[in-house]
Amino acid sequence: MPQLVSGTVTKTPQDPRQASTWPKRTSADGIIDWETRAPYLYDWVRAQTRPYPGAFTFLGEEKVVVWRARPVEWRGEAPAGTVVDAGPVVMCGEGALLLEEVETSTPLEVGARLG
Repeated sequence: MPQLVSGTVTKTPQDPRQASTWPKRTSADGIIDWETRAPYLYDWVRAQTRPYPGAFTFLGEEKVVVWRARPVEWRGEAPAGTVVDAGPVVMCGEGALLLEEVETSTPLEVGARLG
């Protein structure tokens, strides 16, 4: 800090061969992989929510945007991406996720398959 304040810091140009970049986030980055563990998907949804385009999945051809969700206990078996209870609760690769806020024109009924 003293060198910065006094203006005597030595400047070193960045070597572009050692630099890294990250591409701009796009809406396609928000796709939900239901084979993933529910706690990870909880974090995934939170990372993709507003002001970003949102985490999303599909019900048939319709895009379903998930704005808020949380892991819940579920004792049962079903393929990942299956709506297993009202709420809706969706089975994950490990555990289940309650979708607390979704954007869809089609209700997510028990037995529906997301993916």
